[in-house]
Amino acid sequence: MQEINESINREEDAVEALSEAEAAPAVQAAEAVVEDGELTAELERLRGEVARLTSLQERARAELDEFCALFPTVSPAALPDEVRRQVDEGVPLPAAYALYERREAYRAAAGKKSAERSWRGMNEASGGDYFTPAEVKGMSQKEVHKHYKKIIESMKHWN
Repeated sequence: MQEINESINREEDAVEALSEAEAAPAVQAAEAVVEDGELTAELERLRGEVARLTSLQERARAELDEFCALFPTVSPAALPDEVRRQVDEGVPLPAAYALYERREAYRAAAGKKSAERSWRGMNEASGGDYFTPAEVKGMSQKEVHKHYKKIIESMKHWN
């Protein structure tokens, strides 16, 4: 009886070994299919990324061409940080620079008005003792000669 049990056990082991040997190529083939599927998916993902980057590059080139046409005297290498930040946020380069120029013009005009107001206020507060550069430029030679000391004193307060 023991011999029969041992024989059965040996047969079961042989069948098990044979099943594993037969299954190995099937498992390898299945793993290859999975790897191929993963590789195919990765390849498709990379193709999509290349297409996206190509599109961004074409858009950037078109924006740069438009910028150079609209602002031929401005070097793209000398763009202010404010413009670069806006471009990084997705604003087209020509629009970002045009907005920057508009803001700078506004700041300059506001600064000039502020300076004129402060000068006018200082002049009025001192009883009209000072002349502005514009007032001196508008004077005749006779008026400059007449107000020479006052003009010299006024010049100390000019920027």
